[in-house]
Amino acid sequence: MKKPLFSRTFTAAVARANPFNEVELDVVFRHESGQSWEVPAFWRGGRMWEVRFYAPLPGCYEARTHCLDPADSGLHDITFNFTISDTAYEHPLYRHGRLKTEERRFVYEDGTPFAWLGDTWWMALGRMETQEIAELAKQRKYQGFTLVQLVAGLFPDMAPFDPRGGGEEGFVWQKGFEAVNPAWFDEADKKLEKIIDAGLVPVILGGWGYYLGFMGEERLRRHWRYLIARWGAWPVIWVAAGEVSMPWYLSQNREREHRALKEGWSRMCAYIRQIDPYGRLLSAHPSHMAHRELSDPSFLDFEMLQTGHGDEESVRSAAITVAKAQREVPHKPVVMAEVTYEGILGRNGADVVEKAFWVSMLNGASGFTYGANGIWQVNRPDKPFGKSPSGGDWGKTPWREAMALPGAQIVGAGMRFLQEMSELPLTPCEQNAWPFGKQETLEGPFFARNGKRLLVCYGSDGGFLRRIFGFRFHDLLPNSRYQIYCFNPQTGEKTFLKTVVSDPKGDLVVRHRFLAKSRVLALVLEPTDKKSTLY
Repeated sequence: MKKPLFSRTFTAAVARANPFNEVELDVVFRHESGQSWEVPAFWRGGRMWEVRFYAPLPGCYEARTHCLDPADSGLHDITFNFTISDTAYEHPLYRHGRLKTEERRFVYEDGTPFAWLGDTWWMALGRMETQEIAELAKQRKYQGFTLVQLVAGLFPDMAPFDPRGGGEEGFVWQKGFEAVNPAWFDEADKKLEKIIDAGLVPVILGGWGYYLGFMGEERLRRHWRYLIARWGAWPVIWVAAGEVSMPWYLSQNREREHRALKEGWSRMCAYIRQIDPYGRLLSAHPSHMAHRELSDPSFLDFEMLQTGHGDEESVRSAAITVAKAQREVPHKPVVMAEVTYEGILGRNGADVVEKAFWVSMLNGASGFTYGANGIWQVNRPDKPFGKSPSGGDWGKTPWREAMALPGAQIVGAGMRFLQEMSELPLTPCEQNAWPFGKQETLEGPFFARNGKRLLVCYGSDGGFLRRIFGFRFHDLLPNSRYQIYCFNPQTGEKTFLKTVVSDPKGDLVVRHRFLAKSRVLALVLEPTDKKSTLY
């Protein structure tokens, strides 16, 4: 696909024993308008370096290199010019501009809304082949997903340099953490390009949190500088680390390590923010709530949540935690980033995935990430991932079999339905309807609205609409027309029922025999004439 990228390689004039650790190279790009970017370059191996620049504006650019060793004439103080003539790019992050947040919403730079629907491929950059990634990306894009979460080589559920973490070109770092392995990144480039070509956004986790204890801050800074230099010009979202403050699985002093990780990863977030020339979105993947797992969460653009894999107990936690996060972080988007991977531990079926999605979104989440056991760790029929360091085995479902599990289709159809109805996120509004459910028991229905345009309710089992005769809605717009739709989360079928009119007090009673066929009911305000607004 067409990309707004300019790249150039440089050859060092000085031979060095360890160039990755001895040299830093930056390039300052300046547009004819006066706007400028200081972009880190990355080591390609040997004496070779490369800079990749995302050129957001058409026109003339001039550039100058700066090397920490001013005596290296191959890297330092080199000037050059180039012209970008066309910025009509295909990928949404290029076409609409970088992603940003507005209060609780994700939007592109031009104001176009972005719906976060993610999939979880933690180990794909190491354990999955390029064409396999292309196959999976194509399917997920078709199902309505917008992004995928991946780890940049420092994978979870294993110790450093565990053989299961090596890819076609070895490990992401050379053994002993002496330097990164450029050949590993060459292969990862091809895989990420397949994801981007499919129109998806890579959400890149720098590693798992406990690697800070194995590598130390200085090496992880170099790791993150390399990621930003290599992939920052691409349409990506950054996540500092996975389970950011969780100690190593076999730690003997968990509380001390937890405190050290909270402090260390907070400093790392500040560093990422400092050196990223494009201001990509940044967050941290937690064991529970991101803002509680850093000593200084102010660098996070959005909140990520994890509520575990305990079947319906984790769904209940999701409902409560989304609401709690909005109270504690009121002006940032909240993403349910990990909950009830489908099929994990031989449980968490599609019905649980469905509940997790709807209770998260109707409690006000700005995004949802799905996961399937077998994909996140890339199981194969003849070679499952195996046991975690603590001894447990999450399950042996092969990744292609997991790719076909029904939960992905369910969440994709659900997100499309919500987008068609209104902008996200929604706001819970139990006070506007009767009867309503309780978070603590997962007894539906749950209600949410966006302004006064949309009201959606969800029942967690197919019979709840049969057990009640209908709904009474309060505090709607008086004497206004509402269209009623029913939606089947499992088939993706949307059915228009009828148009009704609220009374002079803004109350509305809905009774209809078709309600028994659906788990989701939506009321959408319909303008009474062409001059009417939605509010």
